[in-house]
Amino acid sequence: MVSYRENCYHCKFAKSKRISDITLSDYKGLGTMAPCAFSAQKVSSVLINTDRGKILIESLITTGKIKAEERPVDEPVQGDEQLRRPSAKSKYRLYFERDIQVFRGNFEIAILAAQNQYIRDEKIKKIIFFPKRIVRKLLKVIHV
Repeated sequence: MVSYRENCYHCKFAKSKRISDITLSDYKGLGTMAPCAFSAQKVSSVLINTDRGKILIESLITTGKIKAEERPVDEPVQGDEQLRRPSAKSKYRLYFERDIQVFRGNFEIAILAAQNQYIRDEKIKKIIFFPKRIVRKLLKVIHV
């Protein structure tokens, strides 16, 4: 979400009610509201928004072009923030905005700088939280 266009952070379509016939997305949250008999990897969510969309999806299922399972509609909506609200700007977006100016519009350098800052921050978090992780693991072993 670092290099989105500015309007993506204010998108009026980033909600569960859409104007399109269907909404396709990665299925985030699969299995959280109802049991699921298969892996969540490589599964897409298809939200049907209109009768026209329903006819299209039903024809794809009938002809065997796609496999589909009806799921609770709130499951993908709760699992995918993009289906509820526009993306929020992270501090890395702000770094990117600064660096795109500093590096005179050079996208590759600016995005790499933001990515490197993220990687540094994650390494620092791991170092800081390492003692807590060790204590939690020890407590699990002791209570087994």
